[in-house]
Amino acid sequence: MANNQPTPPPPPRRTRDELQQLYIGALEKEGYHAGRDDDGDVRFRHEGHSYFLEVREDDPMFFRVVLPNFWDIDSPAERLRVIDAANIATGDTKVAKIFIVRESTWAACELFLPAQDDFVPILQRCLLAIRASVSLFTDTMRNEPPKPPQSFEPPSLPPSA
Repeated sequence: MANNQPTPPPPPRRTRDELQQLYIGALEKEGYHAGRDDDGDVRFRHEGHSYFLEVREDDPMFFRVVLPNFWDIDSPAERLRVIDAANIATGDTKVAKIFIVRESTWAACELFLPAQDDFVPILQRCLLAIRASVSLFTDTMRNEPPKPPQSFEPPSLPPSA
């Protein structure tokens, strides 16, 4: 069944500088100290961790808050465990994602918003989702890794008569 409602116009596009100012101003109003990083994203600290809001002027409906580098990967075996733990945490946590960037593990909350200003009321919920996914990830990683199976040798059979 076709919807005869007119399609709403896309949200206005802001320049990179306008987006940075929007994010910095809103974060400071919420009590965070915020500033631009070398990539042009907006960094802030929350509960002792450094986060950033990705500044994307090419997609006015996309919003992404990221917790980078929260778990280092020290070996190929650990990378496999990180992949498993990231899959568990991503699958069990609403909106949040955990993924590998080079030799580190990152978490993000990504979603589409009707307007770029709409991130303010959902920022705290995004931070909670990231914290929940990171907590599940770290709990999974801190559990004892499964032991590899022992080689199996069938029991010896008595000699046939």
